[in-house]
Amino acid sequence: MATALEVPESPSFYGLADGGAYGISPDQFSDAVRASCRSTDQTYLPILVRLAILAGTNRITSAGDIYQAAVRTLLRSDDTAFDTAVGLCMTTFWKTGERTITFAMAPAPQKALLKDLIVAGLVVPATQSLTPGNPGSVRFFHDWYKAI
Repeated sequence: MATALEVPESPSFYGLADGGAYGISPDQFSDAVRASCRSTDQTYLPILVRLAILAGTNRITSAGDIYQAAVRTLLRSDDTAFDTAVGLCMTTFWKTGERTITFAMAPAPQKALLKDLIVAGLVVPATQSLTPGNPGSVRFFHDWYKAI
């Protein structure tokens, strides 16, 4: 395992050399994808390597492209769901700064979107309610992950 001072020669350092279920190995990444997976100190960011594998490598030229393609993959390339999820982000955290989103008492259209995002793995329960499968609130996965 590399220490903080060592830079792995390849993104396959992260245990994804054979491509597994996704059918692509990081060793098959284009130079643009490799560059997009690196931090400013030129080390590979494991989350970007894994998301790039999930997303595939078509038209990726930045970390933003990796995130967008991965989210689209998780939403099964449903442009409407993607646009609605982006709208949700813009009207919640980006507008209010609040990291949790009410689920249990959400209006029906927002609750339907949140259910789709839970199934896609993009949001996770933040608080539980007395009704199974009906959390009080949810958080986006990346935000929850940063908090643990």
